[in-house]
Amino acid sequence: MLNNVLRGRQNVVLTITLAANVDSSLILDARIGPFSGLFLQPLTTNAAAALAGAPYVLASGQKQGQVTLAHANNAQADRTFNLLIIG
Repeated sequence: MLNNVLRGRQNVVLTITLAANVDSSLILDARIGPFSGLFLQPLTTNAAAALAGAPYVLASGQKQGQVTLAHANNAQADRTFNLLIIG
């Protein structure tokens, strides 16, 4: 495992897609903690627009094993991100 860390392989990234036609998405993952840093990297044009536009994508609730992301309610089904989980 230490060799993987030294090579930059830390198993801290999760690919997520925001739910369409609702204003929030529940993300479940055992690596998420109440004080984890969560960072989004857009993988599609609509994901990048979701981060740059208003309303922003916001972590509206975070606890052990899950986070709720608040976001715009629209029909886009391709707002896909890498979610980096630190801590």
